[in-house]
Amino acid sequence: MILSAYNMLFTEDTINLSYKKYKNFSAVACIYTGFGFATQSVDFFKEYNSYFNKYTEQFKVTPVFGFALKYTYSDIYRFGFSVDYIGASLREYFDENFIKYNRDFSRAVGDNISITSVPVLLIAELKPFEQQFQGFVGIGAGIVYSSIDWDENISSNYSEDIRESSRIISEKKVYPTFRIYTGTELGFDRHSGSNFLGSLIIEAGYTFLVRYTDIYSNLTKQFSPVPEGWRKSYAIFPGYINLSIGLSFNIQRRDVK
Repeated sequence: MILSAYNMLFTEDTINLSYKKYKNFSAVACIYTGFGFATQSVDFFKEYNSYFNKYTEQFKVTPVFGFALKYTYSDIYRFGFSVDYIGASLREYFDENFIKYNRDFSRAVGDNISITSVPVLLIAELKPFEQQFQGFVGIGAGIVYSSIDWDENISSNYSEDIRESSRIISEKKVYPTFRIYTGTELGFDRHSGSNFLGSLIIEAGYTFLVRYTDIYSNLTKQFSPVPEGWRKSYAIFPGYINLSIGLSFNIQRRDVK
């Protein structure tokens, strides 16, 4: 009877003891992918539509791929970093007609613009409720590695055409970036953190890229007269909305004392 009572007491204490008391380190690693929706590069396309293809209004965007590592500071706060990859492009071919010396000429133009963005952010999250299915909100700030390449191919039947095939811009720079996001974690286990495979994550957010570049400056020698706005900087692919789905994995170290 004494042994039975001892076993009952020991079992009850083990069940009631919070899982967190066994841990001295807890983190979550996340991988995710989803759709990216570019915000409008309004001023850039206003100029582009005036001197190139007037029917183009937006870049084509690749899916978003990302990784995040979040350290659990308390029941409701997490801190960490995230890395994303998203690409954007504009590829098109069109014909232009022009008059020189009272004669009609034409040129075929092929434009290929490729933009790569890799935001690296420090993030902070608030998750008000610690349960199997829980929501969270977060903010982030950091830098974005930016690569912009614009190649243009020209074929003209006017031998003295000042428009010629060239690489208009090849820029690799780092710019500031900011993010706000929210999501839901659907835990695979009732006790959060008890298994290596953690949760299914559904997330939505907006990433603002502070990216301004002199994208038209190298074209000024190919146009006469030179458009007034081509000596200023333009916001190119200034941000994106992401709708993502991913998985989280628990990384923990238990106190062995």
